[in-house]
Amino acid sequence: MGALLEETECLTPQTAFGVLEDKVKWLNLLEVDRKALTAGRLFIDDQAHIGALSQPDGFA
Repeated sequence: MGALLEETECLTPQTAFGVLEDKVKWLNLLEVDRKALTAGRLFIDDQAHIGALSQPDGFA
């Protein structure tokens, strides 16, 4: 989910974390969810497009 949100930019990280805080009732799962969102965002920022090669149709 973090990767999708980062790529589409449909929600800011602050908004996504706020929604989690409102909806997740178990505090131990809230921290896991926060880490997962952050990991997904960092993957897109740091690794997803590194080494991507343009294809003949113009897409990577």
